[in-house]
Amino acid sequence: LLYHIQQTASGYQMLLFEVNPRTGGVIRSAEIPAEPAGEELFRAEVTADGTGVLIFARERVIQLDSRLTRTGEVQLPEQAVGTEYDCTDDGEQLCYVDEEGLWLLDSGEKKPVLLAAHPTASEGEPEIRLARPRFIEEGKGILTAEVQDGKTLYYTRYDLEDLEEALEDQEKDRNRKKDKDEDEETGLLEGRRVGIYPGTVLTEVCTDDYLVVLYPNREDTELTGYLAGTVHYFESDATFSFILPDDAEAGPRLIIHDRVYYFERVPQAGEENIVFELKVLELGSTMNRISSGLQVSNAEPRILGADTEGRVLFSFV
Repeated sequence: LLYHIQQTASGYQMLLFEVNPRTGGVIRSAEIPAEPAGEELFRAEVTADGTGVLIFARERVIQLDSRLTRTGEVQLPEQAVGTEYDCTDDGEQLCYVDEEGLWLLDSGEKKPVLLAAHPTASEGEPEIRLARPRFIEEGKGILTAEVQDGKTLYYTRYDLEDLEEALEDQEKDRNRKKDKDEDEETGLLEGRRVGIYPGTVLTEVCTDDYLVVLYPNREDTELTGYLAGTVHYFESDATFSFILPDDAEAGPRLIIHDRVYYFERVPQAGEENIVFELKVLELGSTMNRISSGLQVSNAEPRILGADTEGRVLFSFV
């Protein structure tokens, strides 16, 4: 398990802890300072193959191996600094969103290509922006959100396997029309919208294989005290819906390895004790719910991590 603290009292830095999921003991740790001083460190992620760690900062991506030893970094080009961006595990490709739209930059290339421009909103409506780009399916595609007035309208995926053909078509159009800016304004790829309910997003988890989104309860009185959720699988293009209890004292939910781990309050006859039980929702067509039997009394639990075999690391106060 990898656990990280994004910022500490001494300034902008990230503390990483590699934890044995069987014992809960810390195997090794690392401190990643902000360089230059004051640079914001956004997030840390284990690579898809589990052999390394990527730390995403405002101006670069720091690469670590499985022992949390620094192995290199990917410096962002000037035009990508301060934008929402993502990079592949090997650092060979970078995608980002700026004022024009979604861009892709390959390692060794000086000039990025505009994959998609921001969508056009209806007259009189707020502008629609592409946001939160993420590589999916081992770098074969990119997923972005379409956001309008703070709400996520859709998610759109772009297949990079279509890029080579699109570049060839663009070059033909340039030679024919002698207008080099026409295609760059609209973008090269047509996206496919993902079937996710539009609305305010509370939690968003995007992996190589699936997207999970949690929303408020959509003003349904029967769902008061619950959150609505959807999971979309990229390979099958299938979407499934579910609900989760919403209890602030139960701590945040953890979405990982096609499962949602959460604590749910257990009804008690009296008011002397407050009891939470650890539960697991297996995402998919069946949405199987598992009661672990593990309970925490008179404390606020917090789930820190889980491994592929279902062992959970949690704390309580």
